Amino acid sequence: MDVPLLESSGLTFKYPGEEIAAVADVSFRLSAKEIVTIVGSSGSGKTTLINIIAGNLSPTGGRVLINGQIMQDPANFLVKGFEDVEIVKQDFQLSPRHTVHQTIRHPLRRYNQEYQDERTQELIALCNLAGL
Repeated sequence: MDVPLLESSGLTFKYPGEEIAAVADVSFRLSAKEIVTIVGSSGSGKTTLINIIAGNLSPTGGRVLINGQIMQDPANFLVKGFEDVEIVKQDFQLSPRHTVHQTIRHPLRRYNQEYQDERTQELIALCNLAGL
């Protein structure tokens, strides 16, 4: 069996002073090239879970493994150091002053001009946003 790219085992997080854990005993395995969506009602712990995986919060229980290696320090968790992994937040904070093209292109600013143009057009076409 292949080692998963990302694995959580019994992840738990309880905010100080709270009786109920925001994240309780979450376990999953994610292989390379898999896409996972976390859905749930407001306040169900989605953002807390992502912040644990991203290394912004240390779990109060459980562990996160990347390529089978236990991440000991939050600075070494999933997103930091892994350029191909992104968090897509539910609140995009879109600017009413930017066009669809500018909004899609903005995260690509670290790449060269040619790649920015090609990828922006590709994403606009993929999402059927031409003309908006």
